[in-house]
Amino acid sequence: LRALRLLNQAEELFDSIHDPRGRSWAMLGRAQAQFVLDEYALMRHALSEAQGLVDRLDDQQARRWMHDLSIPALRFEGQFDEAEEHLHALRALGRRWNDRRVRGTATAHEAALRHDLGQSPADIIDTAETAEALLRRTEPSSAYPLLAAYRAHSGALLRQGRWADVDPVFDEAESAVRNDPAGQARVLILRARLALRRGHDDHAEALITDLAGRAKGLP
Repeated sequence: LRALRLLNQAEELFDSIHDPRGRSWAMLGRAQAQFVLDEYALMRHALSEAQGLVDRLDDQQARRWMHDLSIPALRFEGQFDEAEEHLHALRALGRRWNDRRVRGTATAHEAALRHDLGQSPADIIDTAETAEALLRRTEPSSAYPLLAAYRAHSGALLRQGRWADVDPVFDEAESAVRNDPAGQARVLILRARLALRRGHDDHAEALITDLAGRAKGLP
C-alpha cells in the first residue's frame, strides 16, 4: 500500500511538470502493484490509462512492460485474442534485443495461454520447459513468469493423467522461487490443490496450515 501511495504521488508529480514518460512509468508501476495484489480490474484500468501515453512515446522498455503486464490481465478476463497480440509483440522484442529474460517471459506467457485455451498437453509441456530453462538462468529469477510456466506444465501433466510427474515439477518450482515468499506461497497453494484432487485431505490441511503461517506477511 505504501508503494501504491508513492506511485500515485509520482504520477501526480509527473503530470504537474508535463512529463509524459515519467507519468507512463508511474502508471505501469501502479499496474504491476495491482497485479501483485491480484486486483485485476484495477490493473486493467491502470494499463488502459498508460496505453495512450506509451503509444505516443519512443520508449521500447515501456512497451515491453505494457505487453508483459497486459497478457495476464487479458488472460484473466478471457480476452485471449488480445492477449495473443501482446504476446506476439513481446516475443518480437525478445528476438530483436536477443534478451533471454524477455524471450523466457514471452515463452512462459505462451505456455499459460496454450493451457487456458486447452491446447495439446504435449505442446504446453514443451513450451513450459523451454520457458523454465530460459528463466532459471536469469538473475534475479523472474518469479511470476516462472510460476506461470510451472503452473501450465503441471496442469498439462494432470490432463495427461501423469500424476506422479507433477510433484517433481512443484519441487523445481519451489526451488526456483526460493527467494520469493509470495512465490513460495503460490507453490504451496498448487500443492494443496493437488492433494485435494488426490483425496489426501490430511496432507492438504497440513499444507494449508503451513500456508496460513506464511501468508501473514504477504500482500
